[in-house]
Amino acid sequence: KDSAEMKKIIARMEDLNNFIVGTTLEKDNAEAFKEKGNELLKSIKSLAEMTENYVNTKNPWFAEGKARLKIVKQINDRLQRDIIGMEEKINDFQYLPEDEKARINSWTDFLNFQRTVHLVDGKNGVKISNTGGNTSDVIVIEKNGQKFFFKEEEKLPSDDFGTIMKNVTKDAKKDRGDKPVEKGSVESYVDEFLKCFNKEISRFDTNELFAGLLSGGKAENSYKGIKESLKTFGIMFSSQTGQLVYDIDKLSDEKKKKEIQDKLGQIFNDIRKDFVMGEIGAHTTKIKAGEEMAKRNVATARLANLLGLGDVVPTSEMATIEVNGEKKYGVIMGEAEGQETSKVIMGKNKEEHKDKLITYTGNAIKDSLNLQVLDILCGQTDRHSGNRMSKIVETKKKGVYAISKVTGIDGDLSFGTRDYETLKVEDQTGFGLPAMSEDVAERILALDPAILDYEMLGLLNKKERKALKERLQGMQAAIKKRKEYEKKNPTKAKRFLKDEEWDAFTTVLRDKAKKSTSLLKSLGKTYITPSILLGMKMK
Repeated sequence: KDSAEMKKIIARMEDLNNFIVGTTLEKDNAEAFKEKGNELLKSIKSLAEMTENYVNTKNPWFAEGKARLKIVKQINDRLQRDIIGMEEKINDFQYLPEDEKARINSWTDFLNFQRTVHLVDGKNGVKISNTGGNTSDVIVIEKNGQKFFFKEEEKLPSDDFGTIMKNVTKDAKKDRGDKPVEKGSVESYVDEFLKCFNKEISRFDTNELFAGLLSGGKAENSYKGIKESLKTFGIMFSSQTGQLVYDIDKLSDEKKKKEIQDKLGQIFNDIRKDFVMGEIGAHTTKIKAGEEMAKRNVATARLANLLGLGDVVPTSEMATIEVNGEKKYGVIMGEAEGQETSKVIMGKNKEEHKDKLITYTGNAIKDSLNLQVLDILCGQTDRHSGNRMSKIVETKKKGVYAISKVTGIDGDLSFGTRDYETLKVEDQTGFGLPAMSEDVAERILALDPAILDYEMLGLLNKKERKALKERLQGMQAAIKKRKEYEKKNPTKAKRFLKDEEWDAFTTVLRDKAKKSTSLLKSLGKTYITPSILLGMKMK
């Protein structure tokens, strides 16, 4: 149960959250802005004093109390940083460029603004570069010998396919300018493809469109994605679009053929990205169209830190970058170690790992299961094996290598309003995954919704924060139920493990999996790949 001091902290934090959300920001009235800003600053300082006193005076004996102390310390650190940022930004607000001020329309926006990292190319050791030329949306930032990635703001698109096609067609025409289209030119092939594809695709329903575009989404050459999708739609070589693709493949001018294929490949990627993201985001993750996506990576990192899981997802912060006076708004993310797990599973790294036996270490199993717990809380719906990075190391046994660390990347499709019931992994005893870290379980139990609210203001809307708190409550109930079960059945296997217990747990799990097909089947519902657990020979 919460102590009297903790109850006061939570009550004060709820008041602070209500003030931030419920107070109007008058940015055109300098005096009123400063008055409310200083009132907010005073409230943050008061709460910081309370949390600092708690950290300095509490010496808990029990696990949940120790977990709560760690969380309060993290919140105190956040409040101290917010105080510094608020003091600076309240005084500077009236002098901000108009484009910056236009983005700040509430105290929630202002809180988010003062937490934003500002990086300028060529200043303070910052080097900003585009990894793939002008068409790439991956921007690399190097600072103090470290590499980060920047992702620009992006709103969840509508899943209206007709609108997406119109926008893509408009963009294609805009790119070539006002010059006339010559017969047989690259532009004429692009125009003809868009006209045919748009016409023929209109007879398919949403589910068929989704399945078709998804089928070609992972083709390494995006032009191949078009052909894969046309096969799925059943119109390859039986329609104008299929005939056009066939004609392109038969072109003798290799330079022109490659240029056409590259342009159509980029168009396919644009169509697929908007439509598939819209479908998953709106219907599975249940994110409202128009909501920003990239900042969900920041929300994921913040929740991970509260749970002591800051190493299973990359660090992430809201960021503004500036190159030659041009500003971009989005998020900056740390680099994840290793390679995509899908490449390990599918043998796409066979040259690098040929003839090696690859398995898991205890730490990788711990990362995998803790990441799955985090994703349930985040409402993550896109954690396929391509969005899990695996670091492979050499073991003491000759020819045997192991995945030693697992990291989750790409949190765009998370934190919608999806409810706990559609995400939970439970059995009749409560928490149903094979295991999770004991410290993580205690932090989940100790985490209060008011703390979540403060961390997520400016990142998630009200409905998304409510759904997050409901998922938290669902997970808390599952953990408590399992703990009660283990208390009454002390001979049953523990599911809440200390750090030093994961190696032994992994050995036992591997031995059991060798003898049990039902266990292997159940592991398929987790982030543990059964074949790697048993030891997968790369050929």
